[in-house]
Amino acid sequence: MMSRLITSLRGRMMSHIIRCYASTAADSRNKNLLKLLRKETGYPLINCKQALQISEYDYEKAKAHLLEIAKQKGLDKLESQRSMQQGLISLVHNKTSAVMLEVSCETDFVAKTLQFQQTVKNTADLLLERYQGKTDNIKTEIPVEEILNLELKDNQTVKDNLILVAGKLRENIQIRRALMVDVASQSDDLHIGGYVHPSVLVNSTRPNSPLGLYAAVVVFSFDNIYNQETTKSSTGKVKLIGRDLAQHIVGMNPSRVGKAPKVKMVRLVDEDGAPTSGGEKVERRLPVEGSRHLLKQGFLLESDLSVAEWLNHNRAQVKDFTRYRVAETIEENE
Repeated sequence: MMSRLITSLRGRMMSHIIRCYASTAADSRNKNLLKLLRKETGYPLINCKQALQISEYDYEKAKAHLLEIAKQKGLDKLESQRSMQQGLISLVHNKTSAVMLEVSCETDFVAKTLQFQQTVKNTADLLLERYQGKTDNIKTEIPVEEILNLELKDNQTVKDNLILVAGKLRENIQIRRALMVDVASQSDDLHIGGYVHPSVLVNSTRPNSPLGLYAAVVVFSFDNIYNQETTKSSTGKVKLIGRDLAQHIVGMNPSRVGKAPKVKMVRLVDEDGAPTSGGEKVERRLPVEGSRHLLKQGFLLESDLSVAEWLNHNRAQVKDFTRYRVAETIEENE
């Protein structure tokens, strides 16, 4: 009798141990699935847990469930009537082409997220890849509807991706406008310069391409024959001229290139601002205070020079430019 009782107890204990071990192993596996799903999809932990429970811990089914929820939420968010006064601008360019893209959202909280910033950057990179060298015009506005229909991998479109991101971030996200600048089909002496004003919304370590609230792209020529510089030093100078011009445009907000200021005879002065002893006079194109014409403005980095004078010193000429500011009215930009 006693031996039967002992045998029974041993059997129950072994069954309990096996069940505990199996339960522990399952819990460990489920936790690993939860971590992996959270990392791969970027959804909140609670959503990932619910998706795994509904799918009975089938990973692929759980992921598909989350994507379906995100699509529906994204579609709902895209119908939102809330004001979209936040967002970021991306400017990507190479030697002959540039793309400036503005993507809008509702709050700066979303604009700070890595997922939103990567979406803006990746879309700008895609536009540069698809449109560079395919237009005869220097500046071309890319229709938003055309951008949304561009195909990505896995048979998705840009619009599909935006819907998913909007669903994940729970906020309306829209491509507002995009500009393609291309000088590949123009003369060899035309160059592109760009500048994005840094924003506190963007961590300096991410993403690699510039993002900010203000950006400008400028098309200009550079007289290298006059400067007689080596190819390496010439390339470096072209980059600096382009960046400094674009930075001026961001900071001073000119409305057009305009005409250079009229020539005036001005007495030479010494370092203290006093007239030189000889009383010599020189021709100057002085800045015009309050002007919105680029060439008449005082240059941002050397305010005693007009932009026209600064360009003349650097043997450069501006052909065209465009400046973006997040959420500005289109009429204001024009």
